Amino acid sequence: MREYQERIQRLIDEEKAWTSSPAAAQVYARNHARRFDRTFDICCRLVSDPRAAVCDVGRSDFTRRLATRFADVSSLGLALAGDSGGHRESSEMRHVPHIVCDLNASADTANWPAERSRFDLIVFAETIEHLHTPPEFALMMLGSLLKPGGLLLVTTPNAAGLSRRVRLLFGDHPYEKIRYFSHNPGHFREYTRREMVEMGRTAGLEVRECRTINFYKSRWPPLNWLKWPAPLRDSMVVVYRLGD
Repeated sequence: MREYQERIQRLIDEEKAWTSSPAAAQVYARNHARRFDRTFDICCRLVSDPRAAVCDVGRSDFTRRLATRFADVSSLGLALAGDSGGHRESSEMRHVPHIVCDLNASADTANWPAERSRFDLIVFAETIEHLHTPPEFALMMLGSLLKPGGLLLVTTPNAAGLSRRVRLLFGDHPYEKIRYFSHNPGHFREYTRREMVEMGRTAGLEVRECRTINFYKSRWPPLNWLKWPAPLRDSMVVVYRLGD
């Protein structure tokens, strides 16, 4: 048994060493730069008042960027001291409060954050696909933190995007395997537009917007100039609203 345990631990340690490395953080920032820019623009469009209370799910350089626009910014996620998940942590932002919350435990309402009706906008970007709990529970929890009329912005990959269809067509699985290092999980489940609409309604939220978008540049430059049909774009932007 010791041999197996050592083998398991070696796999975990090797993956952790890469995913938590500065090099991995640089790759992530470079690959997601366009998404950061476009998501920030969407946030500014949705909420124009710089005094608005905004919460970023996760804590990263994007949180820092939100703080350059909005005066009242918080982050939400795992405790910073124990969050060894690589690019997520940016704890030197001492002026940004952090709400400790495990979204995978959202089914337990007793442990929901106490900041009820606190935020005008919650940014839930590229996170819902990493949850191994029913996403409706997380949406309900985040909805409880919104002011009446507040908005929840979700961005997530489009499970039906062209790149995934092509990979499957050629016999390659379009989704990654479950990772060894559980603190930096991969995508447990990706969703379609119809699913995002249904999940929001189940969570008691109004669906104000649900559209696809190309956040990422194709490795084949000519594709970047095409006007892609909506079902084939790589990502989704969903805006939920808490009723008055």
